[in-house]
Amino acid sequence: MENSIGNLTKAIKPDVQPYMNLSEKAAVRAQVNALKENHIPETARDLGDNYILLHPTAQTSQILDERESAALARYLEEENIPTAHVVHWAHLCLPNGQITHLFWQEHRKTENVWMACNVKTQADADMKPEFNEVQFYFQFSRDIDNNTTPLEILAMVSRYSEADQNLCKQSFGTVILCKYQAYQVSGSYGAAFGIIYC
Repeated sequence: MENSIGNLTKAIKPDVQPYMNLSEKAAVRAQVNALKENHIPETARDLGDNYILLHPTAQTSQILDERESAALARYLEEENIPTAHVVHWAHLCLPNGQITHLFWQEHRKTENVWMACNVKTQADADMKPEFNEVQFYFQFSRDIDNNTTPLEILAMVSRYSEADQNLCKQSFGTVILCKYQAYQVSGSYGAAFGIIYC
C-alpha cells in the first residue's frame, strides 16, 4: 500500500490540479492491472483445463533406460499399441498455478535441488491416492495402420509404496510416509515404474 501511495505521489508531480491528476493515474493503473492476462510462453503447449506443458523439452527422441522401457512396454501391451513416438517435456503447470519439475531435469543439478518432482495422483474419488516421482512428461502418438493418432500427454513415473497408515493416523493426516521403490529389483523388472495420464 505504501509503495502504491509513493508511486502515485511521484506520478502527480507539480500540477495545478493534483487530485484530478492523482485520480486519473490511479484509474489508468487499475485499468492496466485489470487487463493483464495470464500469458502462456510461445514454447509452451496448452493442454486445456488450465494444464500447460512448459519447456525445456528434448530436441530429439531419447533412449529410455531398462526400467522406463519395461514400463512403456507394459503400457503399450495393455493398450494394444504396436509402436509409439515419445518426446520429453520438463515441466507441467497445474490449474492451481503450481509448476511440477521433473527428475529428468533435477538429477542434473548438483546443489540446491528443489524437490518438486513428487506428485500425488488419484484416478477416481473412490480410490486411494498414489504418490509418484515424475521422471518426465511426454507427448505420445500411436501408429495404427500407418496413421498417427492425436498426441496424448503422459508421465513416466517411479512409484512410492502405499502410505504408512498407522503413522498417518497417529499424526492426524499430517505425516505421510512412503518408501521410494525405483531402485528395488523385483520379480517383474521395472514394476516400480509406470505410466499415468495427465
